[in-house]
Amino acid sequence: MFSRLGLLRVDWLKGGVVTAVLNLVLGPLTSGKLQLGIVIKNGIKVRHSEYDTGIYDADGNFDAKVFERLFAGGKTEITEKEIHRFISNKMPPARNLWEELRRLGGKAKSMAEFSLLFDIAADTTKFIEGSERRAIRKETLKNMYLGYLFYDIANERIAGRSSRG
Repeated sequence: MFSRLGLLRVDWLKGGVVTAVLNLVLGPLTSGKLQLGIVIKNGIKVRHSEYDTGIYDADGNFDAKVFERLFAGGKTEITEKEIHRFISNKMPPARNLWEELRRLGGKAKSMAEFSLLFDIAADTTKFIEGSERRAIRKETLKNMYLGYLFYDIANERIAGRSSRG
């Protein structure tokens, strides 16, 4: 995994931390035993529903209607801040302290994941409140949810054609 993150131009320190955390946490959760390998077909088991876009349904399938709501109003690109606002706006208020703590943990994981995604895949910019922010085009984000994006980026970088990240 570490070498593949390098191919996506994730710096070695962040790549090392991400690789270690993902394998240490997701290996046992997806395999049901103490191991570092991630079982991809069981990825739905690690979906963090406490702070999530909802773009994957309960069975792990892409939900095009939810994805389209993320881009409501004719948006053609989106920033990290807009994604987090979308998630926050669809969340009901926490009913108790435990739920709030779980949600904060989910938010921290989600923010780290989206930060890494934008490091790798940001392919445009957008002006918000007078400042330029990195953004991802709608089609690019859709390809991420459909499972094509990282292969596409790696192939672009191998061919020397990428302007992302």
